[in-house]
Amino acid sequence: MQLFYVTNRRHEGADRWHPTGYSKDASSDGLQNLRFGSITLDLSTIQNKIQNFLAETVDGNSGNGERIRATIRDVLRNVQTIEAFEEKEDGSIRGSTRAYDELRAAMLSGADTVVYVHGFNNDWDDAVSAAASLQIMLNSRGGKPVNVVLFSWPSDGQALLYIPYFSDRDDAAFSRHALCRALLMLQQRLADLRKATIGNQYTRRRDYLLALQQGMVKLEDELCRSGLHLLCHSMGNYVLECALETSRMNPEYALVDRMFENVFMCAPDVTTDALEPGKPLAHLAHLSQTVSVYYNKQDKPLLLSTTTKHLHERLGRTGSSRPSAVDRTFVHIDCTKVVEDGISEHGYYLNGQILRDISDTINGVRQSTRNYRDGDPVFPNNWSLMAEPGA
Repeated sequence: MQLFYVTNRRHEGADRWHPTGYSKDASSDGLQNLRFGSITLDLSTIQNKIQNFLAETVDGNSGNGERIRATIRDVLRNVQTIEAFEEKEDGSIRGSTRAYDELRAAMLSGADTVVYVHGFNNDWDDAVSAAASLQIMLNSRGGKPVNVVLFSWPSDGQALLYIPYFSDRDDAAFSRHALCRALLMLQQRLADLRKATIGNQYTRRRDYLLALQQGMVKLEDELCRSGLHLLCHSMGNYVLECALETSRMNPEYALVDRMFENVFMCAPDVTTDALEPGKPLAHLAHLSQTVSVYYNKQDKPLLLSTTTKHLHERLGRTGSSRPSAVDRTFVHIDCTKVVEDGISEHGYYLNGQILRDISDTINGVRQSTRNYRDGDPVFPNNWSLMAEPGA
């Protein structure tokens, strides 16, 4: 299988264009430096295990993505081939150009793209194995084929109680410019594609919509025939929050286009008021058609984050403190009833019913028609997940 990646980590090995991996440290060119590339994984030796985990029932439905991730992690160094897309200092060759061209070709063939931002305590191998598991799980559900693009920021990859957590929070904040740059490049690329598709004859939006209605614009040539989505896990949501804060404070980093069809905030390690007007993450309402917020009241790492580090309650444990105050673009999904007792109950976005819900959103299944959801009688954009009948 193939994964695309974007990272501001420092490469490992003598050849920067064919590295053996990426370290926990930032790129020697600086935290803002981005390296684009692809990873080819030969998973043939563990294919039977993967199939067994796909059939395993966990968290209210079939598919144990956390076990798939752990299995890939165990063999990753022996099965991955990394190619960093070459760049020239004079700008004549850009790795981002090749990455976007290859992704566009895949999207024009009908595949959706999910940009994945990992969280705290992820070294390179953890991040790659999680991205690979996510791609396997999404494609196992049927529907649209999906390509995952990994955005990997420097993380200690350690499980000590205090220092690595705060170090990762610093690294996450410092990586704000890298993620913001990646989103800006994506925004510019999408703008260039729209211009190339529709030409310069439509100077006003209403003229373009009229031409679209009359069949004068060929939709089969548009990138939007496939969906572009963003999924952030845990502290990856804090990286996104910092990136949007940078965008808000600096006009040169302004993100203004609605570039995503869906944003998935999974176990977000941000405060419970982070989506309210005036906060950086509230801007997601202008960047995406729908924002799905998944939380679990038994999430142990987020409970630790709240009780031992003098932080506010976390969005990934309780949802928004004032649901009525946030934009209707945000949909809250309480996963507590289906997440099974485990060590952490934090990586559930790769499993069972939660992954089923994410997949259904990508495939355009209406929110209100999902029989495994229980609606909130007071807040219409709040839902609780239930186990699939017979699971």
